[in-house]
Amino acid sequence: MSSLSPRKPPLRRLRSVHRRMSFARFQGLPRRVGWQYWYGDGKAHIAPAKLHVELVLDLQTREFECREGMRPVIPADAKCLEIPFLEAFAWAPEYADYSAARFARTGREYCQRFFGTVRGEWSPCSIIAEHQSEIIGAALIKRRPQDHLLDCLFVAPRFARQGWATAMVGHVIRQLLELGETQLHSYVHLANEPSLAWHRLFGFRELPNLRIAAHRWRAYEDELARCRALGNTTELEIAKLEELAACWKATVAQLSRTVQPTDLEGELA
Repeated sequence: MSSLSPRKPPLRRLRSVHRRMSFARFQGLPRRVGWQYWYGDGKAHIAPAKLHVELVLDLQTREFECREGMRPVIPADAKCLEIPFLEAFAWAPEYADYSAARFARTGREYCQRFFGTVRGEWSPCSIIAEHQSEIIGAALIKRRPQDHLLDCLFVAPRFARQGWATAMVGHVIRQLLELGETQLHSYVHLANEPSLAWHRLFGFRELPNLRIAAHRWRAYEDELARCRALGNTTELEIAKLEELAACWKATVAQLSRTVQPTDLEGELA
């Protein structure tokens, strides 16, 4: 019998789309916020937009579940964080165009560099969750001169939707409050809908951003035009899209009064 352990199957990954199709069919594709759509060389191209939403949580005393299996992060955990990190972010839009080798290298380098000074010093408030002595998730915190940053939050897919993310961040909040901190910041890729939904449900609020608002306005306008052209969308759905497009158009107009035009970087073109 071979002494070699069986190889794990490669991770299934989220990927950008570059598919040959007619322009007419391309025009009929649904438009989703956080993604870029373009047509060229007889192909439809769909890729995550390079946009991140900044969010902030105003810290206050709250009741959170105290779970067994959570402990502070230490530098010696760096290597053991790699596999759950890669599993958790296999479907993250920010890594959609990474090769398998680059993705693995990115996970390894992040887990090592977290304990350095990139984006701030790593905070002892950081915490990991374990199940049967195996790391299944982490809430990694950076201490910046002006505040603390939720630098990375992940849970291994087989333990997702079991309250681990909420429990870990709740533990972090208790420690930050003891230090006298008042806010916790975070960044989420605009196309990462599950992460954005979790942040909002937890209580994070989104900070205004002209590029984000402009992207959302264009996305809803494009989807509205597509649905009208197809003629098979309900009046209720059309009305909802009209409301969203109008809302983000108004937000763009409001933010444009305080932001330099160059900050858009072509978003309104």
